[in-house]
Amino acid sequence: AEEPGRRRQLWENTHYVHHALKEMGFDTLGSQTPIIPILVRDSDRAVQFSNRLFERGVFVSAIRPPTVPQNTARLRLTVMATHTPQQINLALEQLREIGKDLCLI
Repeated sequence: AEEPGRRRQLWENTHYVHHALKEMGFDTLGSQTPIIPILVRDSDRAVQFSNRLFERGVFVSAIRPPTVPQNTARLRLTVMATHTPQQINLALEQLREIGKDLCLI
């Protein structure tokens, strides 16, 4: 409540990331929040995706059964107000590259 600029920045970052992921062709399960799922389906592929992102300096958790139902493994991307445009664009570039390589988009 005392930092409306931070809240505004969070939503600007969130909308930017949602739009970019949609344009790339990722399924975000209709999410509209700063915690964005990216549907991968296969558990092993989700872990591989997460590990490859981490190797490139991007931390995105793989979420898989039993936390989520079978065949709904996903990445869980968390957008923050403090993420810079450079950090966001780096993450989006890596998501695009690896997503294409893994035939997810």
